[in-house]
Amino acid sequence: MNRETIRTLKTKIERQIQSASPKLLNDFPLERYSGLIARYPRLANYAYVSPEVKQLCDAVLMNSNGHVLELYNKCLLLDLMGKALDKLDHLQVTDEVKGFYVLNFQRIAREIENNENPAGFYMYPDDKFLKELGVCSLRLIPAGVQKISLSSLPVNFLFKDVRSQFIEALKFLIFDLKGVNPLYSMHTDSHDPHLMAEFNAQGWKVFLLRCADILKMNPQVKGAFGISWFIDPQLEKISPKLCYVRHLVYQSGGKIFYLAPAVSSIQDAVYKSPTRKQLYERGKYIPKEYIGMWSRRSLISWADKEKGLIQ
Repeated sequence: MNRETIRTLKTKIERQIQSASPKLLNDFPLERYSGLIARYPRLANYAYVSPEVKQLCDAVLMNSNGHVLELYNKCLLLDLMGKALDKLDHLQVTDEVKGFYVLNFQRIAREIENNENPAGFYMYPDDKFLKELGVCSLRLIPAGVQKISLSSLPVNFLFKDVRSQFIEALKFLIFDLKGVNPLYSMHTDSHDPHLMAEFNAQGWKVFLLRCADILKMNPQVKGAFGISWFIDPQLEKISPKLCYVRHLVYQSGGKIFYLAPAVSSIQDAVYKSPTRKQLYERGKYIPKEYIGMWSRRSLISWADKEKGLIQ
């Protein structure tokens, strides 16, 4: 992947836009769009869409159609990729992770060039498009089985079960994390084949080692967290093959706390498992989300031991 390849493909998409809507790129310059993305809050979730961006895309849609808006969003990704290549050398991540960025850029560009994704993919609020946008704008860091981004810790978990977890969770927040931001938040991207290929016990372990390396390079970041249904203790009996993730959280120095019923991820929890689906339909399994958290000290200490740096 190089700048010339991106520039050539971007020019091709711009010509398609001009053919369908000759004045659009003059009325809504791409530099304005990428500038709005660049002004996103530092700790904004990858799924954040600013009011200004919503307004811009609504205006593009009113002056054209959904197909042209998707072309416009493809151009945005390519524009951001070109800018990102100039910034990669200065990112506080490992060379391996910089290589993962290039792999993602290659895949995203190929999918755009070959029209591999269905209509509607390059539109808000499609989660897969938002993750592509997060990578291209360097707000999402591809680190293997998860992509991470700067975020604030959601503190609502403190109040989910006062009797059994409030005191422990509060002590962890105050004495281990020493604050609620900035932390690295973890995200699964099912559209990224490289990420999904590493979704196994070894892939998770290597990912956490990479996270520790990135934390070392970014001393202002207090730790990391991830929210998921697959660290739910119910899976010990229902889906024991998935329990390696939960076990690894503890082995690597992390803590796990209950968060909420997995309302938004029920489909993910039952999609690939007839057992979980059947139990859910019978009311014998209600997916729940838990939050796994690591302080920078605990994750780095574990990683150093794994690498033999300390005994």
